[in-house]
This record gives sequence, C-alpha cells and structure tokens, in this order.
Amino acid sequence: MRALTLHPRLPSKGFFLGLILLLGGPTSALAQDPISATDAAKPADAAPDTSISAPTRSQVQELSLERLLPATQQRRLDIGEQAFLGLFLPAAQPEPWGGIILIADQNEHADWPNLIGPGRRQLSAAGWHTLAISLPEPDGPDLALDEEQRQARAKQYQEQTLARIQAARQVLIAEGGEQKNLPIVLLGRGEGAFWALSAATQTTQAGEPLAALVLQNLGHIEQGETTTSQLLEQWPGPTYDILTSRNESGEARRLQARRLGHAQYRQLMWPQGDSSDLQQQMLIKRLDGWLQRTLTQSPATESPISESPDGA
Repeated sequence: MRALTLHPRLPSKGFFLGLILLLGGPTSALAQDPISATDAAKPADAAPDTSISAPTRSQVQELSLERLLPATQQRRLDIGEQAFLGLFLPAAQPEPWGGIILIADQNEHADWPNLIGPGRRQLSAAGWHTLAISLPEPDGPDLALDEEQRQARAKQYQEQTLARIQAARQVLIAEGGEQKNLPIVLLGRGEGAFWALSAATQTTQAGEPLAALVLQNLGHIEQGETTTSQLLEQWPGPTYDILTSRNESGEARRLQARRLGHAQYRQLMWPQGDSSDLQQQMLIKRLDGWLQRTLTQSPATESPISESPDGA
C-alpha cells in the first residue's frame, strides 16, 4: 500500500495578485505624483493662488467707451508693446480743413463731456478730421524712490505721452488719404494742453510743422527742467489760449507773447466756462472760426491781443 505524501496547499493566484497590488500600489503612486518639500510645507487647506490684478482707471474707461461708442469711431493706436484707444471722426466735407488731435486732461478720457467729446463731434461736422486721445496713467507716488529714480520715471512718462501724440498724428495723416499735406492742429485741455505745447515744440524741431495750437486752462507746469514759459519761447506758431478764469499764469503768458512779438498768439477769456451744452457749442464755434481764418490767411502782423466773448 502506497503511502500518501501530503503537499502543503499553495496559495491561490488571487492571493498573489492582491499582495502585489498592496505592496506595489503606494510605491507606484508616489513615483507618479511626488510631493516636493515646498508642497509638504503648505497647509493642507491652502487655496491655490488665483489673484488677478485689478484693471486701472484708464482701462475701465476704455472698456466703457468701447461698449458705448460705434466701432467705426474706435482706433487702436500702438506704441511698441502698448496700445490705447483713440476716437476718430471724419470731416463732414470732401476736402477737410485739416486734422485735429484733442488731448484730454489727466484723469479724463477721450470722450470727456467738457470740450473733448463735444469738440470732436462739432469740429468733425464743421469739416475737420478729429481724433481724441487720453493721457497715459502715471504711476502712483513712491516715497522710496530717490531723486534720480523719480527723474527717470518722469522722463519715461514724457516719452510715453509724446509717443501717443505722435501716433495720433500718424493716424490723422493716414486718414487724410491723398491729401498728403493735411494741416494738423493740437488741442489740449488742462495737463493735456501742456503736452500739446510740448509736442508742438518737438515736432517743429523735428521738421514736422504743426498748423496751430489750441490750449484750454493751461497752468504753469514743470516737467523736469522744462516749464511752460520755456516751451512758449520755442513755439512761434498760431496759438489760441483759452482761459475760463483770470489767473497769474495766463496773464504771464499774454505778457510773454507780447515781449516776444508773438503776433500769432491770441488769448480768449471765456468766463462762461464749458458747463452747459450751449456754452460749449459757442466756444467750439469760436475756436473753429479762429482756426479756419488762421489756416487760410497770411499771419497777422498785429500785436498779441486778448479777446472777450463779445469781442471780434
């Protein structure tokens, strides 16, 4: 009788498979999704960084204008890697008188309800190509900057502003089409008036003559070592200086123009301001008449004078 040999019962295949998964599973997971020391140091409930910088004031204004105004009026003007919004309206006649760049005051936009918006529409109806722009938004004050750094920041802002005006000029020249020698006028309000004056002197020195300059509420502004008085000495062209109230800087400009024999300088006192639609229409009609006379007649030989609203 054969003796029975007892063999130990081998584990089933399912047992080995489970053991492999148990031992290999966590190791495989760690290999696929390693935890860095930085991640390990974060709190378990830390939320991912999804912060987005808030839009600037000028960006909000531009977005509003893009929604409210027809796309046919909007122009994207590029300066290097930056772009900004300009508002264009063509002249309401076959041969325009010229092109007018309207520069809003600081903190204002390209369709500002005082002079800029009404001016671009009314002057377009009167036969001018118009293009309204805003100033760049300056950086906030930083007390940690030294004098050299502040000067560098001011120079950068100056370059950006003058580049905007030059870009607007190129757009108007392009819109002139076959009229290659389209007269260009700069119209500035507040701080925009200072930069219009600054751009006028720069373009003249660069051999790109400007037809005329319209300034409203220009104050005594200093940009680095450059002052309003110094710029006026460098700009001998037609100038319409509009004041809504008597002030020392306006009187100083009138006397300076007289001393320099600046025969094409005219100062308009407009105490009514520009608060009502009717007053704005009258003011814009007044400066339109001055521009048309200036561009179609030979320069006057008379001394600089001041006008009142009731004057000729």
